Amino acid sequence: MATTSTQFPTTNAVYLTGLTNPNNAQADDNVYATCSPANAGEIGTEYGTFGFDSIIPSGATINTVKIIVGWFTSSTSNTNELRSTYNISGSRSANQVDSVPQTTEKTTTFDVTSLRSWTRTDLLNANFKATISGYRSGGSSRTFSFDYIKVEVNWTLLVSRTWNLRQDLKKLISQTWNLRQDLSKYISRAWTL
Repeated sequence: MATTSTQFPTTNAVYLTGLTNPNNAQADDNVYATCSPANAGEIGTEYGTFGFDSIIPSGATINTVKIIVGWFTSSTSNTNELRSTYNISGSRSANQVDSVPQTTEKTTTFDVTSLRSWTRTDLLNANFKATISGYRSGGSSRTFSFDYIKVEVNWTLLVSRTWNLRQDLKKLISQTWNLRQDLSKYISRAWTL
């Protein structure tokens, strides 16, 4: 059976100058981390410690990985981009980009599943980080506001399926045994008659 777990980060570090109040993007609470990049500039923060170590069991197969961001900008003129990457043990992915900003909060989901063959180890606290940044090209100054970043992982543990099959098989054997005993009683009664 597939299980979906969504986790917020609990740590952050400077990435491309760093957001103002970066801790504010660690929960979905309408309290914002912000940045106001210069023209052709990008400002961001890297987030980590998503806590999948204690949630995804060893041996799990990773089905999907998504980075989800709640954000908006103070202006939609010119080019404004939400950019996001993931970093696994120092190896950073290409930018995932949403270039359709809004002046009210929107949710952007980057499905990064197809970018690599994911394993549980990739998502452990010591290995996995995700970034969010605002990029501006042209126009007057504007502010990017980030409510949250979170990561959603869908995984399957085949061991649980095997365990269920074993339990079902035990029940079937038990029922077969009971049927044999009942049949034996009926035969014994019929013989007595």
